[in-house]
Amino acid sequence: MVGLPFATASAAEATRTAVNAAASASQASAAVNCRDKSCSNKNPHATKCDRDARTLDKVTPGGGGPRIELRYSKKCKAAWARMEKAAGWPFRLEIRHGPFHNAHGSPNYRAYTKMTGVSETYRACVKQYSSDSWTCTGWH
Repeated sequence: MVGLPFATASAAEATRTAVNAAASASQASAAVNCRDKSCSNKNPHATKCDRDARTLDKVTPGGGGPRIELRYSKKCKAAWARMEKAAGWPFRLEIRHGPFHNAHGSPNYRAYTKMTGVSETYRACVKQYSSDSWTCTGWH
């Protein structure tokens, strides 16, 4: 019987070690792959920046159409534009004094632009139906 408590302690220690290893692996997989300017021109899903994202602003184009959302990740300190399912509808992320990140809606899934670091000033825009005009969120 003297060996039983030792075996039980070893089994308990092995279980604790396995649980700690699993928790560390889970935290590592949740880690983001970029921060601020290093996120520019990157995919928010591939970098895992979409996991903690929230909507900063949203707008629907004049004349009707799909809503565009300006998304922000606190962990990545990056932003991008996102559109719910909408076949072929053009939208973009505008960066003040910088390039636009253009994208088109999809009939099957959410579509999004590439990101920009939040040290830039940016807004999300969606093209108005039957017009060359764009409807945009405020600058952030």
